[in-house]
Amino acid sequence: MVEIYASWSPGLVDDSAALKILKDSKIIAGIETCDVDNTLNKIEKAGLKYNLHNALFKQKIGLDNPNFINALIQKPNILAACKNSYPPVLSFHAGHEALWNKYITKEEILSNTVRNIKMLDQTISKKIIFETPNYYEKLFTGVDSVANKNTLFYVTSPEFFRQVLAKTNAGYLFDINHNLVSGAEKIRLKEFRGEIQDYFAEILLAVAKETYQIHLNVPNGNPIDGYLDIHGPLKLAQKNSKLVLMLAKEIIDSCPNIKVITMEETSGLAPKLHAKLMVKQAQLIQKHLL
Repeated sequence: MVEIYASWSPGLVDDSAALKILKDSKIIAGIETCDVDNTLNKIEKAGLKYNLHNALFKQKIGLDNPNFINALIQKPNILAACKNSYPPVLSFHAGHEALWNKYITKEEILSNTVRNIKMLDQTISKKIIFETPNYYEKLFTGVDSVANKNTLFYVTSPEFFRQVLAKTNAGYLFDINHNLVSGAEKIRLKEFRGEIQDYFAEILLAVAKETYQIHLNVPNGNPIDGYLDIHGPLKLAQKNSKLVLMLAKEIIDSCPNIKVITMEETSGLAPKLHAKLMVKQAQLIQKHLL
């Protein structure tokens, strides 16, 4: 059974009426969050589950960071929350070091990621899954950029996904928006030959059997100028939403082990309005994807 999780939003866990909207919907299992402090107990008290995602986000530390395990051990409350997160999978970022370290190599990212996943396997009795970043030109051009283009290209490619999966017992978190942004940019820059459906088909060849979670949201932009990862909501009449739904349906039909779908959306709405949006989005997912 696939569980649907709402995205965290400012003030959401402090608004009992908003939490009740999620609980009473009967289709939203809980809330996905990276925040541990003063958050998780409020979610549970409302009768909802929590799904802890990328627990060291505030420290900008993911699986590819050499200090990942030490940082986690130094935060016993975060480690405990990881162990107690409700889904059978636990997700972290991998490859994001390429966004802010122009000196890191592909070999270092792969080695760090594999080592840290194996260490987690000895500590946490959940399937560890990894999510990869966006790839677009603005991240590695300009005076202020420190992104490593070659490494960022690698960590957003099926080659990296396949290597991590082959060397560990990990699974994959398929962030549709990240892969759409990355694939469209590689096509736009003539670094991939084919359409976006071809790009996703290559990814599915690498991860279909090992995909355990989906992040679902809609980007801004277009294939000519490039997309921007804004964590937008699904709107059936919108062209980008139609594309995301088509790709999501293909992923769900191709991946037999999906346990969680998270509506990873940044609404900017007040808590009760955000909760109502999450319910409507979950209803769309049930109707069009499940």
